[in-house]
Amino acid sequence: MVVLRGEQSGARAFIRDISKGGCLLDTEAKVAVGSRLSLAFLSKPGGHCHAVGCVVRVADNRQFGVHFSKVNMAFLGFVGSVSAASPEGRVELIAAIRGSTIEIDADP
Repeated sequence: MVVLRGEQSGARAFIRDISKGGCLLDTEAKVAVGSRLSLAFLSKPGGHCHAVGCVVRVADNRQFGVHFSKVNMAFLGFVGSVSAASPEGRVELIAAIRGSTIEIDADP
């Protein structure tokens, strides 16, 4: 879910691509270039992954690209696992983080 700061409800989001440097998300949330965000989720075997970044690109009002400026070790471990996994394994790893929330500060 993508939740804009100050709003109670959010919009569904799909992580299209993720790396230690950033990610690409599909969502119907309206996000502006320059918006700051925080991505947090739990990964197997129980690591609390966290990344902070800034929106650097918006395409077709449905996708936005993020550059991470700060990530924790659990996040780096998760990304390493995704990179090393087979396509089927990637699906399992990504599916395991369903329910995560991306908080966005709407003010660039």
